[in-house]
This record gives sequence, structure tokens and C-alpha cells, in this order.
Amino acid sequence: MDTIFEFLCGTGAGDAPAGERKKLLIIGGSFGGLVTLRCLKKNGGTKLLDVTLVDAQDYWDYCLASPRCLVDPSQFEAQQFGMPLEGICDHLGATFKQGKVETLTKESATLAGGDVVPFDYCVVATGGSYGAGAIWTARPDEPTAAARKAGFEAEHEALEGCSNVVVAGAGLVGCEIAGEIKAAYPDKNVTLIGNELCPSITRAQAARRAKALEKLGVVVKEGAGRITTEPIDGKITTDKGTTVDCDKLYAATGFKFDPAFAKDLLALDDRGRIKTRGSLQAEGVDNVFVAGDVVAVPPGKVAHIAGGQFAEATCPIVAANLKSLATGSTKLKAYEWPSGPGPVGPFGTNMGRKVCVLDGIPIPAFLRDKMGVAFKNETFWLDTGFDVKGLGRGTTWGK
Repeated sequence: MDTIFEFLCGTGAGDAPAGERKKLLIIGGSFGGLVTLRCLKKNGGTKLLDVTLVDAQDYWDYCLASPRCLVDPSQFEAQQFGMPLEGICDHLGATFKQGKVETLTKESATLAGGDVVPFDYCVVATGGSYGAGAIWTARPDEPTAAARKAGFEAEHEALEGCSNVVVAGAGLVGCEIAGEIKAAYPDKNVTLIGNELCPSITRAQAARRAKALEKLGVVVKEGAGRITTEPIDGKITTDKGTTVDCDKLYAATGFKFDPAFAKDLLALDDRGRIKTRGSLQAEGVDNVFVAGDVVAVPPGKVAHIAGGQFAEATCPIVAANLKSLATGSTKLKAYEWPSGPGPVGPFGTNMGRKVCVLDGIPIPAFLRDKMGVAFKNETFWLDTGFDVKGLGRGTTWGK
């Protein structure tokens, strides 16, 4: 059976002579960058383009599993949630270069340390991150998989020593962090605080998650305001005056974008996302495309849920348009924004190994949730929706 990537990205094409290949630079080695690369592999684009992928980390941080790695750091290696970008790129027909992009022009990117990577085309797929206290994405001081695992181990040790945990931000990420912690540590007091529970999905879907969290014993304080400070004397207070006991705070709010390297070349919105045209070319820069979470959502439009789904939605368009340009065509596809809010297709919120709230499949809720436990709660879609064997695991790397 075709994977979701094969379904989205089509089939291959013939090789172009090495000397005739245009150079493509992909900035970002997470969902946006890797799905773009995977789509280029499937549609034959990697046979027409000389592709280099650059990222500050030497691994793909499979962030969907971050809450599980917090409560059980051994899973980072056991499930291979930190996958080698060099091996993935080698398998998909690209070259990996580790480094942080500091400046971007229409012709090249300059990395920290001075290396210059020239290109004919560029894809910016840098995604975003949460603020201090977040565990969902890797920190700047975790450029290697070993450092990322050590970070989880340190956070795990700190978590073990506390009694009152507060998760700031009641979106889907906050629900998973709170649920995983409460499932692993039923004796800890876990509070989830936010202005609105899961605003990116329907109210019925949000209510199902609230019910599951409360059944686990998580205290859900919807409408309690925002947390803007660190705990003081074992307590934390929101901007609306709600005070909660807290000796450990996890941030799951304020998802931000900081493509500082692009600010002199590309147009950004007020959140730091890159403005694009329908073709997902950056506004005013024909040879730079944008994919994944860092794509600015135009006024009056809505986006797919962040992360994998938004990458799966935007990257096939970017890959198809790059292939068209590589073959000399000027006919480019346009991205169609969703007609309404919420994810497209199945999406699950796991809360430990035994609980998952799954929506997006037209079957009874109790069957959906059982499917979620079976397919998401251990590997977080890694062996199903994202098909890591197709990224080279077990062949090019991870043998």
C-alpha cells in the first residue's frame, strides 16, 4: 500500500546530467524540510536537482514524542525519535550539512562560521518553537541527538522531584504534555491552564479531550488567563489573577517563528512567518519557496494543524513547483487553503500509553480511540503515517 507521502507526491522521473542540475537548498530538517525532500524523491525532483539540506541539528527531532520522552527518556533511543539527518538525506538523494543559517540572499545562504551555500532555488522550512520551559522542540544547546537525550534526562530528573506541575497553554500540545505526565505520575498534581481549550479544533472535539484529561485527574482551568512569569515561592499567578501551586512549569503556548536570517530578504507577518503567493513562493522572490509552519496564513484563511499535517499539505505543492522549474516549465500549482478550521484527516491526542482521543475518522468514538491507542500511543505514527523505513531506517541507517 502506498504511504501518505507516495499518495501526495506522485512518481519518479529520469536523471539529469550532474553538470546540468540546478542547486536546491532546503533550510530546515524537520517536517517541512523532510517532507519536501521526500516529495522530491517521489516525483523525480532529486534526479533533476542537486539538493542540500541544512539544519543546526544533526538529527530529526521527532517532536511528537517529546512528552513521552520527558516521562521516559529511554524511549528516545528505543523508538529512534532522534533520527540522523545525514542518513535520511543520503537515502533520499540529498547532501546534509549541519549549520545555522545566519543570512540569506537570492543566491546563497551564509552559515555561522562563514560557510556559504550557493543555490538556484531555496526552500525555507524552519518551523517554529515554544518559549522557555518548553520540551516540545529541541533547544539551541541540543545540536546532537546525544545532547537532546541528555536534555530529556535532566528534565525527567527535575520532574521526578516535584509535586505540583503546571502546563501553560491548553492547546493540543498542552493536553498531551499534561496527560502524559499525569498518566506516568498519578500522585502528582497536574494543572492545565489556558484561555481556551484546543482552539484549533471543534468544541465537541475539545470537550472529548477535556473529559479524558479530567478522568485522568488533570485539573483543567480553561479561561484562567495566561502565565507570563516563573513560579515564585511554589506558586504561579496568571494575568487574570488565578493562583495555582506550582514547582514545575512547562510552556506549551506562544508558538513563535524567528527566521531572523530572512528578514532582510523576505516579507514577514506580525508573528514572524513568511508571506507567500499561491504557489508558495515567497512574496517578491521567485526562487525562494516556503513550506510548513513558517508559511504565513493570509488574512481570512485558516491553516491545517501545525506540524506534520501542515507540512503534508504544503510540501507537495512546493516539490511539484520545484520540479516544474527544474524542467523549464513556468506553470506552477497553487496551494488551496482549507475551507474551515481544524485538522484534515485523523489526529490523536495521547495521554500515556493507555489513553488516546482520536478524531477525524467517521466511525464511533470508542473505536477511534482504540485505534489511537494501537497506532499512536507507542510510536506516535512513526511507523504508519510517516513510514520511517521510507526515510532509510533499517537500510541506509538504523540497522
